[in-house]
Amino acid sequence: LYGNGGNALFKNLNEPGRRWFEDVADKVGVQEGSWGWGATMLDFNNDKYLDFLMTNGFDSPSTTQDDPFATDPMLLWVNLGPTRNLTTIDRARQLGINNTRDGRGLLKFDYDSDGDERSEE
Repeated sequence: LYGNGGNALFKNLNEPGRRWFEDVADKVGVQEGSWGWGATMLDFNNDKYLDFLMTNGFDSPSTTQDDPFATDPMLLWVNLGPTRNLTTIDRARQLGINNTRDGRGLLKFDYDSDGDERSEE
């Protein structure tokens, strides 16, 4: 939510007969993501834990060049696994994911059927 809240990540509490969810975005470290448009979960580093990839940015003809969201970078939150309570750390820039263009969507797919997922913005 713009201005107050950030991302949400809902965990199914799996209670029989009930549909209960808990927002765990802050707990796992993915709440602050700027102006996000598209996200996907994939096992980026092949460690059997799902990581989060998000594209960002917002620019509009009615805004000025100093719009604080115009150059938001993509984010790649790498899942640190159960020994770290499934928390994450952003490794996008470290791994060369440095796109700051205005992103509107994100697609995950295995275009050559080799079992490795890739993403395209």
